[in-house]
Amino acid sequence: MTRRAGGNFFQKKDFMKQTSQNNENESREASWPNVLRIASDEFQQGLAVADLAVKLCKLRLAQLSIPLEKQNLDPQNYLAEAWKLIEAAHKHVIRPQGDVEYMVQHEGTKEALAQVLYRRDALSRIPFQELCNPMPKNDQIEINGIQWVVYRSERGFTDLFWDYWRDIGEKWNRGDQKIGTVQEVDTKGNQRTLNFYSDKERKRMRFRARLKRGRRGWPRRGKDLLNYWKQNGLPPADFSALAEFRKARDNRIANLQKKQKPKTRRGSVER
Repeated sequence: MTRRAGGNFFQKKDFMKQTSQNNENESREASWPNVLRIASDEFQQGLAVADLAVKLCKLRLAQLSIPLEKQNLDPQNYLAEAWKLIEAAHKHVIRPQGDVEYMVQHEGTKEALAQVLYRRDALSRIPFQELCNPMPKNDQIEINGIQWVVYRSERGFTDLFWDYWRDIGEKWNRGDQKIGTVQEVDTKGNQRTLNFYSDKERKRMRFRARLKRGRRGWPRRGKDLLNYWKQNGLPPADFSALAEFRKARDNRIANLQKKQKPKTRRGSVER
């Protein structure tokens, strides 16, 4: 909104200032270097794919029964469409750079290794939208060889998470030695236990599980982890543990429901 004081002085001053800024911006834009939208090699590959698509399109036109004089064959009218075709073709001639290629390009630095590991972790995560979707294509899906029934609301997943988080806290609190371990089979077919926590780390986790309040309290840690999973997805190991807990919890609920079902007396007729 323009301020009015002493006639139109401020209005004229603002207009002159704005005009000056516009001229300065145009001057800067004119002096800024231009670059190719697509690198030369990639452009040639995209052009080759686009050229093949044009030939296929001409083949299709040859099969039509439209008279030649009624067809609009001015190339000027197809420049915009041709560029869109080249850009679309460009997507089909590129691929993500491999980990080894990335490391070689960046001379194997620690920063490059960190980026490779970060990318691997991000790609391996299971998106939250696959686990919880109000309109899934299939009610039951398979992820990493694990059967998962898709939640149709966030409430269902959230309830599962808090049951899971409380269970973990109780196990850390009582010093359960199985938590934080994974059973796997080695190359000789023998089972072995992988322990991801040292004794010092186990003491630290037990202390954290006992905290109930504050930023470092167990409930607050759970809330932060739940929000992180929803935004960034679940790591495969965490998803596997959560799915295993869900299966055991559902089995317990089913068994309790069977026990609570009233038995039919002899001689009585079921309705």
